[in-house]
Amino acid sequence: MNLKTTLRLLWGVCLSATLLNLAACDGDRETRVARWPLSVFPAAEKKGKSIATLSKGERVDLLEPGETFSKVRLAGGTEGFVESKHLFVRAAVLVDRDSRLYVRPSASSGVSRHDKKLQPGVVFFVGERVQNEEGIWLSVQGGSRDTYFSGWLSAAASFNETLAIVQEGFALEKAIRAKDLTALDELSAQPAPIGAAAAVALADLGSLPEDEEASEGGDSESGANDESAGEDGDSSTSAEASDAPEKNDPAASPQTGADANAGE
Repeated sequence: MNLKTTLRLLWGVCLSATLLNLAACDGDRETRVARWPLSVFPAAEKKGKSIATLSKGERVDLLEPGETFSKVRLAGGTEGFVESKHLFVRAAVLVDRDSRLYVRPSASSGVSRHDKKLQPGVVFFVGERVQNEEGIWLSVQGGSRDTYFSGWLSAAASFNETLAIVQEGFALEKAIRAKDLTALDELSAQPAPIGAAAAVALADLGSLPEDEEASEGGDSESGANDESAGEDGDSSTSAEASDAPEKNDPAASPQTGADANAGE
């Protein structure tokens, strides 16, 4: 590895670590983002009617982190409790091409046969941050149902956490899941990485045989509705049931509000 490459790697690690801390703290406030559409409850229990609903990727102030429930404050000032396991430090869109996701129990547990490459344009949520002799690692999770992934990503990877870009990433996920060619065509006009990812998805879907496209489109339309089905009061139940990973997933270890502070 030459000096130029080494300096570039060190700069990427330092910049990503700095951005991670800035995202987790806004001034004196500690913040988190919702992994799924979540119901907000008046007490630290899932009883009674919810008082608000968090949208996927919505940022809230973390007032009192807890193992099971955490107290949060929404942008409008409403305070309540949500399940801690669905709160993450940040949401971001991957910019690097072919970034490797290491699917392992911990950042230092070696290479797994399940390691995979993530493509530009994918949205991921960051939980724990760990540093070892290999560098700084981010515990990440993303996707939904068939596209779910969880593992460790190098903090040196290039990503964009701008709210508008993350929202476009969510729109891209939804369009791909619903096989919405019109939405994908519109998103393909956006700058990289969203535009490039939408163009690839558009080309892939456009090459499907008509009968296969029709059958898959019908199934995915109902699946696309699953994520938003619970947005009027009981979203934390219905959304999680449709999008959360299977319990036997070796990489499925969502970070709690308390865990997300590790390494910061």
